[in-house]
Amino acid sequence: QFYDDFKNMKKDLNIRQEVRPYSSRHSTATELELLGVSPSVIAQVLRHKNYATTAKHYIDISDGNELAAVDKIPHRG
Repeated sequence: QFYDDFKNMKKDLNIRQEVRPYSSRHSTATELELLGVSPSVIAQVLRHKNYATTAKHYIDISDGNELAAVDKIPHRG
């Protein structure tokens, strides 16, 4: 039933790209990470017992996001 509902939702929204239900889990985990949400909370949102599972399989930080994170470090000088 879930997959049928998901397929119908894609059709209703006119989404033609290959999107799978777990794509939303990846996006949610990554966005929460970028927003600075604590790792333990992200793991709870995804119903993981520990953050290592979340980090290994769901969080995808792009090079641009890594550079933005480094830019947040205060410069001393």
